[in-house]
Amino acid sequence: MQQPRYFYDSWHDITSSPGWFVTILKLALVLLIPIFGAIVVYGYLYTWARERAWGINQPMPRRIFENKDGKLYSRGGLIFIISIIVAAVSSLFLNIDMLASVTRISQMLAYSPQSFSDPNVMFSMLPLYVVPHSGLFGMVVSVILTIVGWIMSMRIAIYDSFNAGFRLDKVWKMLTHNILGILKVWLVSFIATVVVTIIGSIVACLIVIIPLVVFFAMSGATVNAAIAAIFLIIPLVLLAVYVAMVFGMIENALVIRALGYWTETFNVPEWGSYAEPLPFEKDEAAQRL
Repeated sequence: MQQPRYFYDSWHDITSSPGWFVTILKLALVLLIPIFGAIVVYGYLYTWARERAWGINQPMPRRIFENKDGKLYSRGGLIFIISIIVAAVSSLFLNIDMLASVTRISQMLAYSPQSFSDPNVMFSMLPLYVVPHSGLFGMVVSVILTIVGWIMSMRIAIYDSFNAGFRLDKVWKMLTHNILGILKVWLVSFIATVVVTIIGSIVACLIVIIPLVVFFAMSGATVNAAIAAIFLIIPLVLLAVYVAMVFGMIENALVIRALGYWTETFNVPEWGSYAEPLPFEKDEAAQRL
C-alpha cells in the first residue's frame, strides 16, 4: 500500500471539513471541562481516526456529541486512561534520568574536586559523567512511550477493548513493521508542537498585553487604574488560555488523524480478533512456508 502523506493528507482532511474551525473551537471549549472534556475529545478524534483506518473518508463531524456508534464515551475513557498511564511512566523515566544526572555531577564534585580547577580535565570528564545522564535517555524513552501509547490508543479505537491496547506484542510488531511511517507521524507531531507553541504563545501574550497597554494609555498610570487592571487581566488571561487550547486542539486533530492514516496501512478490514495475527504477519508466515 502506498504510504500516505501524513501532514498534507491530515491537514487537508481537517481544513476541507465544513465548519472545521468552529468544530475546533467547540472541542477546545469541551476540553475545559475536567476529565469529562478530555474523554469526549479523545472519543471524538479517535473515532474520526478510526474511520480513516477503515478506509472511510468522512469530514470531521460537526456535532461533538453525535456518538453515532454509541462508543464515544467508552472509547474516549479507555484512551484517556492510556494517556494517563503513558504520561506517568514517561514522567517517571524523565525524573529518574535527571536524578541520575544530578547524582553523577555530585559524585564528580565530591570525589574529583580537582577536575574543576583544571579546565582540560573538566572538559575531558564531561562526556563520561554528564552526557550519559543528561536527560537524553529519558527523552528518548519518553518519545518511544508516546509512540507506543498512540498505537495502543488506535488499537483500542479499532477494537473498543482495553485488552487490545495492551497486547504489547502486537503493538511492537506494528511499530517495527512500519517504523518509518510512525516516525513521520512523530515528526508531524514535533513540528506541529513547535509551531503551535510559538504562534500560540505570541497570540496569547498579545491578547493580554495589547488591551492592558491601551487601557493604561487611556486611563493613565494611577492607583485606580492599577486596581481596575487587576479585574481586566483575569478575563484576558482566561481568553489567552483558551486561545492556546485552540491551537493545541488543531495539533491534536492533525496528529490523531495522521495516526488513522498510519493504521490504515495495516489493512484494517482484514483484521481478526485482537489476539489473531495481523495481515502482514500472515503474509510473512506464508512466505516462510
